[in-house]
Amino acid sequence: MKRTMLITTAIAIFLIAQPSPALIRYIAFGDSITFGIGDPKGTGYTNRLKRMLEKGQSEDIQIIKSAVPGEETSEALTRIDSSLAGGADALLLMEGTNDITRIDEGILSMETVIANLDALALAAKRRDIEAIHATVIPRPPTALRDRDNELTKSLSREIRGLAHKRLRRLVDVYEHWDPDVVEDVFELYYFAGADPVGHPNEEGHKRIARTFADTLLEIDNTPPVVGSFFPGPAPSEVPPDTEFRVPVHESIGASGINQKRSTLLINGRPVGESEGNRRHLDLVFQDKKTVGCKVVLAVRSEDRADPPNVMERLLGVYDLTGRKVLAGDVDFDCRVDGFDLVTFAWGFGSEAGDERYQRRFDFNKDDVIDGVDFAMLADNFSRSSL
Repeated sequence: MKRTMLITTAIAIFLIAQPSPALIRYIAFGDSITFGIGDPKGTGYTNRLKRMLEKGQSEDIQIIKSAVPGEETSEALTRIDSSLAGGADALLLMEGTNDITRIDEGILSMETVIANLDALALAAKRRDIEAIHATVIPRPPTALRDRDNELTKSLSREIRGLAHKRLRRLVDVYEHWDPDVVEDVFELYYFAGADPVGHPNEEGHKRIARTFADTLLEIDNTPPVVGSFFPGPAPSEVPPDTEFRVPVHESIGASGINQKRSTLLINGRPVGESEGNRRHLDLVFQDKKTVGCKVVLAVRSEDRADPPNVMERLLGVYDLTGRKVLAGDVDFDCRVDGFDLVTFAWGFGSEAGDERYQRRFDFNKDDVIDGVDFAMLADNFSRSSL
């Protein structure tokens, strides 16, 4: 009996002496998406994130949800201090979706939204809590405002720039939801129903959780991303001597940008120079003699992960002041020549919706690339508009 008691006591002492796992505490701060609207289980991404993090590390994880549906960043400022009062290791900050409507209505500026997000992060810093920014998801075609996501993309680019400027980690949710890249994103990851803004379904909340988990565990599944570029997506016409400048960002903890594999593309051709480092590059091009008569601006970049994460995006299409594109000038170099003819031939006979159809080959814009378009090219062959 005494022996049994001694053994029991020894085991108890041994268990008490063992160090308990460290606790990492996160505050998930946001609006209805963080709240979990659209998720049939009602938990949103936070519970899923907790399980993912616990699988990836030995520490105990606590995620405290602090979310208000419909909230704008100005309203978030009124409650951030109370949300942070209990302390935490990091603030997961995903706000701004609801501000898009006000920006679209012309009663709020993008600069104010970014200033509000910075103020929220600074409130965390004052309490020695790491602030981690997150971009927002795109709006579906059923949204009442910003259906083309131009404002939402701009907000995401500004958030990327803010995170870079302030040396904060970034969870780039938008990059993993970008409808220009992710096929059927609205069918796969959105709540199916009347929804004027757009909320994730169960699979969507899993996708958000996975993106957060990868960043927090330093698993690099995100390519370099584009910040706010010049001349921006809005102008349709720019002077020939415009300096095109595109910032590319990589989050803290990621593998870093491969500078040698990052470039601007103008009308499909790699151009320009790069300046920066593994976390940030400015890709720059300015040469009025070689831009031609129209600029299709794109960017390509990859990181140092193995295998690399690759990003290629069309950013904007610009007419050049005082220059005219001739029918048949498919590469926009201000002349119609053999290169245009060979390139045009690839799309000949196609219709809108076909893989080979390209709008730049359809000179009369009737959704068919046929003999009429060929005749227009032939009529201008060997001509220049300069």
